Amino acid sequence: MAQELAVPLASQLYEMFGPSNEGSPGALSMPELMLGTVHRIALDNLRRIDFLQGVIQALELHGSYQIGVEFTRALREAVKQIQRQYKLPEIAGAGKRDVWLAWIDALIVFEGSLGRSGLLGCYWDVGDASDLPVLLLKGSTLSVLGENPAWMEAWLEAESATAAAQVESILYSEQGWGPGQQLIVEEGRPAWQLDVWPPRAAEDVVALVESLLHRMRYIPQPDAQEGYLAGAVGVVLEQTHGRIKRMLQQADVFRDITSYSWLPRVCMCICFCHYVEQQLQELHDNAQVMVTRLLEGQQQQDGNAHQEQRHQQQQHDLPNGNHAHPHHMHPQPHQQHNGGHAPDTSDGDQQQQWQRQENEQLSQAAAAKLRVLVSPISDFSTLRKEWVLKLGKAAAMGFMRLAVGYVSGRTWFKVTSESLPAMAAEGSLYSSGIVSGDLQPALAWLAALLHEMSNHLDKDCFRQAWGAAAAAINRELFNNVACEAMFTDAGALQLAVDVNALQGVFRQYTARPAAHFRELNDAIKLLNLQQEQAEFVKQAVSADRRAPNAAELLKSVGVYHLEPDLADTVMSLRMYR
Repeated sequence: MAQELAVPLASQLYEMFGPSNEGSPGALSMPELMLGTVHRIALDNLRRIDFLQGVIQALELHGSYQIGVEFTRALREAVKQIQRQYKLPEIAGAGKRDVWLAWIDALIVFEGSLGRSGLLGCYWDVGDASDLPVLLLKGSTLSVLGENPAWMEAWLEAESATAAAQVESILYSEQGWGPGQQLIVEEGRPAWQLDVWPPRAAEDVVALVESLLHRMRYIPQPDAQEGYLAGAVGVVLEQTHGRIKRMLQQADVFRDITSYSWLPRVCMCICFCHYVEQQLQELHDNAQVMVTRLLEGQQQQDGNAHQEQRHQQQQHDLPNGNHAHPHHMHPQPHQQHNGGHAPDTSDGDQQQQWQRQENEQLSQAAAAKLRVLVSPISDFSTLRKEWVLKLGKAAAMGFMRLAVGYVSGRTWFKVTSESLPAMAAEGSLYSSGIVSGDLQPALAWLAALLHEMSNHLDKDCFRQAWGAAAAAINRELFNNVACEAMFTDAGALQLAVDVNALQGVFRQYTARPAAHFRELNDAIKLLNLQQEQAEFVKQAVSADRRAPNAAELLKSVGVYHLEPDLADTVMSLRMYR
C-alpha cells in the first residue's frame, strides 16, 4: 500500500532531480536540495496518511506493518534509484573528490534526519545517523555505493586522499606544535607530574583517527570497511609515524639531542608518540570489549534458544503431546489477543534474527578496527621507547664527558687521612663531606639537564629517561671507578660522598634514588667496612678461598646486588690506609 502511494511522488522526484544540468534542481553541486525535499515530503505526507494506520489496525492486517515507515522507505528507494541512474555515474565521470565527499556528507545527514524524525521506525531516540541500527544503514542511500565496485573505490580513494591531506596540514602547521587543549587545562603543573603532555598536533591526529573510525559505520560491506580502514586510518597513522620518525632522525644527525635547541623538539616528539600510542590503545581496548561483549551475548542467546528447543521437545514427547502439569491435562482455549487471534511468535523470532545480524555486523566492524590499530600501536610504542632510551643514554654520555677527569684521575682515592688538611688548603675538596672538585661540573650539568627534561616529558617518559641515564651512569662509575681505582679509607669515604651527591640530583624525582645505583652503593659498603670485618669478607669472597656461603655473607653486611666475583674485585682494591 505504502509503495503504491509513493509512486506518483517518486515519478516527480525523477523528473525534477534526475538530470544534473548546472542550475537545475538536480545539479551535482546541490545534493542537499534533493535530499531535503524528500525529507519534507516524507514528513508532510506522514500526517496525511497516518489515518490509514488506524484502518489497517481495524482490519487486523497490520502485524508489524507501519504505513508511515514503509512510505518513507519507498521514498528512500526512489532516492536510491536516482543515485543509481543519474547521480553516482555522473559523479564518477566528474572524477572530483570534493564532489564525492559532499554527497557522502549529505547522505549521512539525510539518513540521520529521517531517523531523528521517527520516519524509519527506529525504536530509540536518534540524534544523527550514527545512532541508527547497522541494519537500517545497510539499506540506506549510502548502501548504493556498494553496488558498484568503481563507485566504492572512488569514495574510499576520496576519503583516503582527504585524510592524508588533513594529517599533513596538522603535522606541518606551526600551531600544531604548540600546547594542546590538555596542556592548557593543566597549566601551571610541570610536565613530569602529568600522565600525558601532548602537543596540539597529537590531539588533532587522534581526533582525526576517531572521526575516520566513526565514519566507517556508514560503509555497507565488510570488505569495503577493511579497505577503508587500510586506506584512510592506516595511511593517516603511517604518515604520522613517518613524519615523527624523520623529525627525530634529523635530531640524531646533529648528535646533540641534549642541547637546548634540540631537547624540547625531541621531548615533544616522544610525548607525541606516547599520547597517540595511549589513545590508540584505548580505541583498541574498546573494540576488544565490543567483540567480547557481542560474542558473550550471542552465546547466551544461543544457549537460551537451545534450552527453549529442548523444553519444546520434552513437551512434544509427553503422552498425547500434553503438559505434565494437571492444569494442562486438557486442552484449554487460547487467550485471544488482537481481535481473537492467538499471539504470533514470528515477530519475536524475526527480532532475534535481526539482532543476530546486527551483532554480526558490529562484531565484524570492531574486529576490523582491532586489525588496523595493532601495528600502529606497536610502531609508536617502539619509536617512543627507542628515543626515551637514546635521551637517557645521551644524558649519561654528557655526564661522563664532563666527569672524565674524575674517572681517569683516581689518585685522590689513594690519599691518606693525614694528607686531607693539606689538600683542603690547596683547594681540593675531599672526604671532609664536600664533593670532589672534578665531579662538580658534571653534577651541575646533569641537574640542569634533568630539570629541562622534566619540563618537556610526561611522567612515564621522564621516569624512563632519567632511569636509563641513572643505570648507565651507575654502570660506568662502577666499572671505571669502583672496580679500577685503589682506595684508602679516606678515598672510600670520598667515593661515598660523591655518590650520595650524585643520588641527590635524582632525589627531586624519586624517593628512592639509591635503588638506581645498587652496584655502586654495594661497592661503597664493601670499601667502607671496618678493617677486621673487611679482611673476613675478603677471604670469604676471594676466588681461591671462597666460602660456600659467600653470597649469604655478603648479604649479612648489606651487599645484595654483587656476586662474589665482583665483590672480590672490589675488595682487592682496598689499600687499608
